[in-house]
Amino acid sequence: MKKIIIAIGIVFLGFTACKQENKLATEYNETMKEALAAHDAVMPKMGTLGMLRENIKKKSETDTITANQERYQEAIGKLEEAHHLMMNWMKDFSNEFPNALSKDVLSDDVYKEKLPLLKEQAEKAEEMKNAINSSIKNAQELLNKE
Repeated sequence: MKKIIIAIGIVFLGFTACKQENKLATEYNETMKEALAAHDAVMPKMGTLGMLRENIKKKSETDTITANQERYQEAIGKLEEAHHLMMNWMKDFSNEFPNALSKDVLSDDVYKEKLPLLKEQAEKAEEMKNAINSSIKNAQELLNKE
């Protein structure tokens, strides 16, 4: 009888450990998807950033109103900052997670170690996405006003 209870206890502990690991793996994988989705949502817009920057520069060269010049420079600065955020995020992310697209199952310890870093990268990716979208919107509105 004792052997049966011990065997059931070992099986139960095994299932509990698997559930914990599965929970960590699920959270890690979902966070990875969020980070990559934020990147993928705005990566195609990088050309738009450059185009808008050039259009605003051209417009600023022909506009002599000081107040407009300040707005042009501010918009250019936001576009450049958004571009730098993307470049820095991609560099940092690839350094932290060089095998991000790998389907390898990691150990419980690796998930525990990497998950906080991944959450930080996902937050930065969302901030980068918001900066890109808002700088594009701001630049388009500026160009359409004038």
